[in-house]
Amino acid sequence: MDIEKWRVLLSALDCGSLAAAAQCNNYTTSGISRIIASLESEVGFKLLIRSRKGVKPTKECGLLLSEVRSLINSDETLSQKILRIKGFDTGTLTIGTSYSSSYGLLSDTVARFVKQYPNIKVSILWGYKSQLRQSVLSREIDIAVTTNQGEGSDKLLWLPLRKTRMVALVPSTHRLARRSSFLIDDFTKYPYIDINPDYESDSKEMLAATGIRPNTKYTTSDSMAALSLVQAGLGMTALIETQVPSGHERITVLPISPPQDIEMGLYFLRKPSLITNRFLSFIGRTMNEWK
Repeated sequence: MDIEKWRVLLSALDCGSLAAAAQCNNYTTSGISRIIASLESEVGFKLLIRSRKGVKPTKECGLLLSEVRSLINSDETLSQKILRIKGFDTGTLTIGTSYSSSYGLLSDTVARFVKQYPNIKVSILWGYKSQLRQSVLSREIDIAVTTNQGEGSDKLLWLPLRKTRMVALVPSTHRLARRSSFLIDDFTKYPYIDINPDYESDSKEMLAATGIRPNTKYTTSDSMAALSLVQAGLGMTALIETQVPSGHERITVLPISPPQDIEMGLYFLRKPSLITNRFLSFIGRTMNEWK
């Protein structure tokens, strides 16, 4: 079995098209196509559905993906171990985060990590929390930077990094802006702006845990759009404190009462790769910077 062919197949699926996979792997598009065709000939059935929008797995291919990812991960782990025995550290580390506000600190940490281990490639991407946890489980990414809750959490290991709190964003012209805190029950009384209503979010989990059914009047998939709606005086919303941008105008940020704390940290496999272990050890030595 040629592992490289399977690696190319996964690259095509992860990149979304044969052309994108060709760029990522230094092949021509026709070269990628020939590799996929050869693999399909070997297994005896189609693996990809091709369209103008890109590629997606066939039903038969979908049944194989978990084992294929495990195979490639095992191959990479073996290669890393061989190189480690030789005195080298090399490989790829993919980190997903559900908080764009963590990019700065995460990038600083990665910069110092790759300075110490220059042969390790690092990719950082954004995603929704539940998607990132599932991506760790399916070995699409190595580490998820998110909060300690949600589906799939019990199947992964967790390293806490920092605590933050949920805050309410209120129009500065509203009478509630003169308070020292925002009562969580007030989300039921005043217009609420729901961010990412179709996905798992910190605000949604907070409201569910406290039994609050907000008076939702507006929805948006963009936190910046939500801020604009608050600025326009249309309603209130909730975010974790570290996600609130500095210098916001016509918005008052209030702590929620009773306090609603959020713990941010890292999710990873129970048996992580050598490179992931290397990064976890490194970040463990620098955890005070995340407090």
